[in-house]
Amino acid sequence: MSAAAPPARGVATAALVRVEEVLLPPRDLAAALHVAARAPGVVGRLSRLGALAAAAPALGLAARADRRLGRRLGLLACAGLGRDRIEVLLREHAERDLAGLAPRPRGLEVLERARREGHRVVLVTSTLAPALAPLAARLGADALVGDDLEYRDGVATGKVLAGRTGAWLDDLTRREGLSLAGSYAYGCDAEDEPMLRAVGFPCAVNPDLRLRRVAERERWPVLTW
Repeated sequence: MSAAAPPARGVATAALVRVEEVLLPPRDLAAALHVAARAPGVVGRLSRLGALAAAAPALGLAARADRRLGRRLGLLACAGLGRDRIEVLLREHAERDLAGLAPRPRGLEVLERARREGHRVVLVTSTLAPALAPLAARLGADALVGDDLEYRDGVATGKVLAGRTGAWLDDLTRREGLSLAGSYAYGCDAEDEPMLRAVGFPCAVNPDLRLRRVAERERWPVLTW
């Protein structure tokens, strides 16, 4: 984050910080693997893990060009499981697999500078929000925006309901009373483009191919760590 004057009195601003790449290495399949490995019944576990293993090469190729596609495909492993079961497994994943991860030092610097400059810290993730809630609380974030699964009669279809589509940023701005013109955003893939375009100070961090092309065309700062 470049040096900036403190926000004017009565005007709230934010730093919208993508968890993946900025704070933590991408773990796009970690939550899906945890859920699949603990699905009820031996047959259910083996079939879900087998499907993920078979799809791994395709997921890797998809992630290189467009990370969001890899995430969507990976979460198909949740199909057929109940909401309560998935939420329990996601909390367990957060406690066992994420609690011990140390955020990247440069990512923590982004958060610390944002607070010094008077910005609210909003963590943004493309994984399922319940899996990142403990991390957001540990880092003292003011808000967390993430995805959820589609459920029908309490059972997951495998489709992801993207939490960052439509009017999410307008809703956040209205709820928090934010000035986007004075706000920062740090994104890492093509899914972040609308968020980056909405703020006065966009920045791409370890971007995928699609976002890198956009950042270069728009002359946004590109950081690599």
